[in-house]
Amino acid sequence: MAADSQVSPQTQVDVLVVDDDRDSADTLGLVLSARGHTVQCAYGGVAALELIFKLRPAVIVTDIAMPSFDGMTVAASVNRMALERPPTLIAYSALIASPDVLRASIECGIVDSFLKPDQLDELCARVDEALADPDVTRPVGP
Repeated sequence: MAADSQVSPQTQVDVLVVDDDRDSADTLGLVLSARGHTVQCAYGGVAALELIFKLRPAVIVTDIAMPSFDGMTVAASVNRMALERPPTLIAYSALIASPDVLRASIECGIVDSFLKPDQLDELCARVDEALADPDVTRPVGP
C-alpha cells in the first residue's frame, strides 16, 4: 500500500484502511484489493485525517486503538467535515468485543463494527455491500 505522502491530490479510492499496525493495515488492504476495490492505507488517525479530502474514500475501515487519534476520534472528525458525501465508517478492532467501546463507536458515527481478526469475512462482505450502494458512491473529481 502506498504511503500517504505519495498520494496525488486527484487520487480517489474506494476504501481507506486506518490502522497504526502497518502489517494489519497492509494485509487488510491486500484482501480488499483482491476483491476488486481500490484501497489506500493510513498508518494512524492523524495520517487518515490528512488523506480524507485528497482521497474521498467511499468507505473508511478503522482500528479503534491507535495512539494520538484513535478510531473514534477519526470517525467524529470525519462527521464534522464538510463533505458532500460522507464515507461509510466501519470499525475493525479487537476492542469491539467491549459493549462500552461498541456503544461509544456508534455515538461517534461508526455504522458497523467487526471483531478483529475473527470477522474478516463479514467485514469484507459489508465493504462490498457499501460500495455496491449507489448512494455511497462519491462524486468524481476534486
